[in-house]
Amino acid sequence: MMTTNASFTGWGCCFDTVTTGGNWTPEEVAHDINYLEMLAAFLALKSFEGTISGKHIKLMVNNTTAMTMINQIGTCHSGENNQLARQIWEWGISHNVWPMVVHIPGKENTEAGKESRLSGRETVWTLQPSLFKAASDKLGVIRGIDLFASRLYNYHLKPYVAYKPDLDAHAINAFHVLCC
Repeated sequence: MMTTNASFTGWGCCFDTVTTGGNWTPEEVAHDINYLEMLAAFLALKSFEGTISGKHIKLMVNNTTAMTMINQIGTCHSGENNQLARQIWEWGISHNVWPMVVHIPGKENTEAGKESRLSGRETVWTLQPSLFKAASDKLGVIRGIDLFASRLYNYHLKPYVAYKPDLDAHAINAFHVLCC
């Protein structure tokens, strides 16, 4: 079971006892809330890909329009939303993940809701790319992996280790390294 939520700040999810989320890019936040709720569900699924592959997932969202659009693989009212619903199912099929989307009242969706409203991430810091390269070169460090980065903010290398489950295929989630 996984809960997801979207706000105009970002997205969040809770899977078992592990939470994750992130902020939207300027392009993403320009979409309507129904699209963002579906995108939050998609990003949540991708973040836990290694754990949920080969499983049926009860995906709980607090937006009935997003629930219906994903379950019905689209709606006739919005081409963008239809396309996203289709991408979710195509990704699910290719990764052997089968979501069953159900409604959860917003007041019960506390953990995912809290994650979706975080405006600043506690691990968001980075060196300027030129300083990173200069320091690595001066120290003779072979750059092979970046530590504690995320898809939007601060990775210099791929792969990178993410503080929380991260949807980028090049991320190595610290949660999986430590727990699984």
